[in-house]
Amino acid sequence: MSPPAPEDSALRSGSGPALPWLCLGATTAGAVEGFARGLPAAIDRLLLGAGIAAVFTALLWIAILAARRGRSWALAIALGIWIPYVNLLIATHYARRHWREDAAGPGWLALAGLLAQLLVSLRLLFAAPPPVA
Repeated sequence: MSPPAPEDSALRSGSGPALPWLCLGATTAGAVEGFARGLPAAIDRLLLGAGIAAVFTALLWIAILAARRGRSWALAIALGIWIPYVNLLIATHYARRHWREDAAGPGWLALAGLLAQLLVSLRLLFAAPPPVA
């Protein structure tokens, strides 16, 4: 059995959904303005804004995937999306269960967002205190 031709696999996989990535860019711009305005360094503002936007976009992406998959997942996400941290638990459960089918993209996006937020937290935690006059 020979492997599939490169053209066949390229046509089958496609370039992926563009809407979640456009949403990530738009929400990053909004999150930088809304949540990270008070941070002194530009890299901290960008990392915090991108981290918040990545988690938000991944959560909405998983909600859309769950609604397509079935009624029970759609109901669970619809009820839990409004409760902080419960929404992440439900989305994590969905992503672990359906990682190989369709949840790898939003799963990796959420992990990258959480890593960005962790980096900002560590940078601010270990920043040198300002000199006292």
